Amino acid sequence: KVYVASLKPGVSTLDQREEGFRSEIANYPGIEVLETQYNDQDPNKAAAQFQAVLGRTPDLAGVFGANLFSAVGAANGAEQAGVAGEVKIAGFDAPESIVGQLKDGTLEMTVAQHPAEIGYFGVMAAYAVVTGNPTPTAIGTGFTVMTGDNIDDPEVNRYLYSE
Repeated sequence: KVYVASLKPGVSTLDQREEGFRSEIANYPGIEVLETQYNDQDPNKAAAQFQAVLGRTPDLAGVFGANLFSAVGAANGAEQAGVAGEVKIAGFDAPESIVGQLKDGTLEMTVAQHPAEIGYFGVMAAYAVVTGNPTPTAIGTGFTVMTGDNIDDPEVNRYLYSE
């Protein structure tokens, strides 16, 4: 049993992350996806929600935190409940503050965006629009998967977000 922790419904990027998660999990029929928990971008609320879900679902196996506050909050909730590393938590976003949680296994993995690529392609798309040129309907901006095993690699940790 797993659940998605997210900010609130209706945020397109977070809704799409959840949609991608649910789409992939559907390939694993033995995994039950519980109700999404919305935390209003409050890591303390996400931690409390983790503990509430764990309390009513003792066989909870994992959480997908669709944004920084959701993942960190769930990880903090797991630490407080004494199940850090037992319940697998995957996140999205990569501030420097999560390195310790990756290294100690509290956070299984996170996806880091490539902000320079996002900015570059945003400017290029805007320029194309202004000059009357076609723009693609989808632009891949790159990402890096970070784990405790690879976080010390300079090619990986260069994508940590400075705080």
